[in-house]
Amino acid sequence: MWYAAMTKDAAQRSLRTFYEAVKIHAARYHLPGGKQQTFLIKPRWKRIMNVLIADDNDLVLDLLGDILKSLNYAVVRARDGQEAWAIYQRGSVQLIITDWAMPRMNGLELCRKIRSSDTGHYTYIIVITGGGRKNELLEILQCGADDYIKKPFDPKELQARVKAGERILLLEEAHNNLQRTLIESRNKLRVVLDSLPEEIVSIDANCC
Repeated sequence: MWYAAMTKDAAQRSLRTFYEAVKIHAARYHLPGGKQQTFLIKPRWKRIMNVLIADDNDLVLDLLGDILKSLNYAVVRARDGQEAWAIYQRGSVQLIITDWAMPRMNGLELCRKIRSSDTGHYTYIIVITGGGRKNELLEILQCGADDYIKKPFDPKELQARVKAGERILLLEEAHNNLQRTLIESRNKLRVVLDSLPEEIVSIDANCC
């Protein structure tokens, strides 16, 4: 009886650890049965964001680079879509700002290739366009871009759009961290429960 009681107590402590681990991350998680539990946001992503800028105009590249460096981002330059695609495949880019009209591969073709690839992380894409017709803007979004900005663009507007993209990327990172924590904690709990005799493993999650 002493062994059974101590073993069950250890299992319950492991289950409590599982639920506590969940509370480290994410903003709001919907629990089964329609219940809601509010958790603390604590993203682990604190590295400098890498931004890829693609344009065949050196003056635009210089302007974009100056704006982004003023926000403390690391900037990588490409002069066409094909060069941007080669850089993207290295796997170190979180956000892309690309012109629509470029030689060899335009910005929309770049968007399609990125969205059809499997890199294991989300990349936020902003397309710069000289057009402003509704069908052109819709085409940008339908190709997989997250946002667009019209030429000539205001530096403060670009900063605001980039910051919005960074917030989305941080939320995605927090979500991935939560998923990893859940999986790791579940696996640890499973090891504990699998080591117990079947007749004594009857734990109600509500007790924790």
